[in-house]
Amino acid sequence: MNQELQHAGPSSSGEAERLHARLATLLSDGERVALCAVLRMVGSAARRAGAKMLVRNSGELISTIGGGLLEGRAAAWGREILATGGAACHRFVLTSVEAGGDGMACGREVEVLVERLDGDCADVADFFGQVHRFVAAGTPGGDR
Repeated sequence: MNQELQHAGPSSSGEAERLHARLATLLSDGERVALCAVLRMVGSAARRAGAKMLVRNSGELISTIGGGLLEGRAAAWGREILATGGAACHRFVLTSVEAGGDGMACGREVEVLVERLDGDCADVADFFGQVHRFVAAGTPGGDR
């Protein structure tokens, strides 16, 4: 089992651009969404630290942080944050026994930040609009 920390971001820059484009649009339309972001990953998984997923009030999930039990749990955390506000950091541990029962080969430990983003706040919508523009332009860290 791979025990090293995974630090790479989403699987493709096109995927990151699409997620940030959709997020910017939802926020500019005044929608409230939960952003789930993988902060740390130990073990093997389909995604790595930096993977992001959005949870809408409708229950729709946009993008993926890895599927399976982790994604189901993160979606529930997102719905909770949408209802209560704020942000929370959650730790998800999947043992090798649980992983085997779900058809996976080994376990993993993941930390996920879940935060509510409110499109009614102009500063939030503007910030993520700028993030989208930087991501779409391929500008790392917003360098100009």
